[in-house]
Amino acid sequence: MSPRQALHRLWDSLRGPEFDRALRRAELSGCHRFLFGWNRGLGDVGLGLTPFFERIRRAFGDSRIDVVTRADLEPVFTLAGADSIRVVSGLKRGAALELEAEARRLGIDPRSYAGAFNNPDLRRWAHSARQTVAPRLHWPAGFDGLSERFAELRDPGPWVGVHVRSETAQFYRYVKDWPAERWPRLFESVQAKIPARFVLLGIANDGELARPGVVDLRGRTTLLEALCLVRTRLKVLVAPDSGVLSLVYLLDMEKDLDVVSLWADPRQGVLKLGQPSPNARLRHHPLVGQGEDIANISVQEVSAAIVAALERKAEEAPR
Repeated sequence: MSPRQALHRLWDSLRGPEFDRALRRAELSGCHRFLFGWNRGLGDVGLGLTPFFERIRRAFGDSRIDVVTRADLEPVFTLAGADSIRVVSGLKRGAALELEAEARRLGIDPRSYAGAFNNPDLRRWAHSARQTVAPRLHWPAGFDGLSERFAELRDPGPWVGVHVRSETAQFYRYVKDWPAERWPRLFESVQAKIPARFVLLGIANDGELARPGVVDLRGRTTLLEALCLVRTRLKVLVAPDSGVLSLVYLLDMEKDLDVVSLWADPRQGVLKLGQPSPNARLRHHPLVGQGEDIANISVQEVSAAIVAALERKAEEAPR
């Protein structure tokens, strides 16, 4: 523990963590409004913030949660149930977010809230406070039609979704993505055993992976459309440790889904969370590279996990 961390723990033990102090202010003042400024990871919204959102809602039935954030996180905060989401134009991940200045520019008075938190230290909050609420995201039933425009996926399949790249690798000191040249070999291996079809998901199409039975939707879907495809069309999702993996894992829905996840560092994301998905029908099959090297996960391992999942689903299907 660093001297700074020790000082923080001492301070929180004396005064209570910042979040709990805000809850006490809200109770005493009758003001049940909370403002969050957030410019960190997509997955951390679900994994880290949603338990605190839920604590606010449980404490105050008339609570309001407002968020100031960057554009690509707006749909995630929609799933997290924020009452208002204000986007800072041009804000990029990693850039400083000056919550008070941005809030005032957006016509928001931070002083009107019981708590205004700028990029809160969630580890510190979770360490100091009793964390009894499991993270989860809510999928509105009205979103189920978002993927209907993709006529390519009207074939019965079975469909396997592939999130080829984590798309946040530059923010980490280790390799998060499975080697790109493995994916065509994986498709071939699975299709040699079972007539599966693959759909590729992601923000950008950054490499040719075309082959029969593969539909490439990278760069063609919004985040919510991609999640809708997972919910309504896919039997299996294959993904590295990523924000998309975290969102799918945390969606509070009833969906028979097998998730094959690929890992270098098992001390991250949903593995670090160590809790079951709120989707009781989700089966998680994490594969961790030997020596914490994702390249050490073989094509055969991933193929076997996919084929086993699809064969089980075929056996369980009504005849």
